Amino acid sequence: MTSGLTVRVPNPSESVVDEVDQFLRAVADRDPRIEYDGTGSDGKSVDFYLYAGQAEPLIAAVLEHVWPAETLAEVVVRDFGDRSTTEFRVRLAGKRKGTQTPAKVRRSRLAAGDWFLVPIDDSFVTARITRIGKYQLLFYAFGQRRPAAPTESELRTMASLGPSDAIAHVLYAHHDLERGKWPWLGQAGPFNADQWPLPEFEHVFPPKDRHYARSFPHGLDSRHESREIPRSDWWQRSPHSVWSRQELDLILRRALDDPVNRYVMPPPPE
Repeated sequence: MTSGLTVRVPNPSESVVDEVDQFLRAVADRDPRIEYDGTGSDGKSVDFYLYAGQAEPLIAAVLEHVWPAETLAEVVVRDFGDRSTTEFRVRLAGKRKGTQTPAKVRRSRLAAGDWFLVPIDDSFVTARITRIGKYQLLFYAFGQRRPAAPTESELRTMASLGPSDAIAHVLYAHHDLERGKWPWLGQAGPFNADQWPLPEFEHVFPPKDRHYARSFPHGLDSRHESREIPRSDWWQRSPHSVWSRQELDLILRRALDDPVNRYVMPPPPE
């Protein structure tokens, strides 16, 4: 389980931002359960980001502070056991300080075998989920760029495709699919996980310039096994850690336009 708390302060002055920043840094310093991840702004308010395993220490910590009027804390709790997300708000100022809005619980609809679209530039790439872990899912991308979603008939035809038909496979976080940022197409045709074994991934230690092949013999959330690979075999596997959208787009663009170098990270010199 992991919890995130965002304190949203409307139109704060610079002095208020500095004061809150110092307060939250002190909170994180004294409580090892809490991580403070700085600020962000949409031009109307300033957000302060906190994370912990449980929501309770986060809420207790921010309630210690005296906040400007109308300040709210938005809390998101993700349970990786049942793959649910619970969201609610906590009032941090005024007579109703400490009261919470009713919690909204959403359960993930994602499942191995699901199809979805990855937006890339002004088009899409069709992809299929083959494994789902606590923090990442493994998907395979197929075909060329397309302007819109495939028809049901096209999807049923694509269901016969296997790992060797894909242009790339990537380990990536769930959030864009879970939050509806990417079009979800659901199931189409049979899916047999045994026909989609977990591939090896490549892990790089830049200071030593050493590359390792990592495998997960017991599933994505299991302990990995590693073996060093020779230079002649570098960049032949999908990266073990693809966390940013920029890295994902780089892999997909190369898979479409320069497949030999699809997994090279960072970009090769021109």
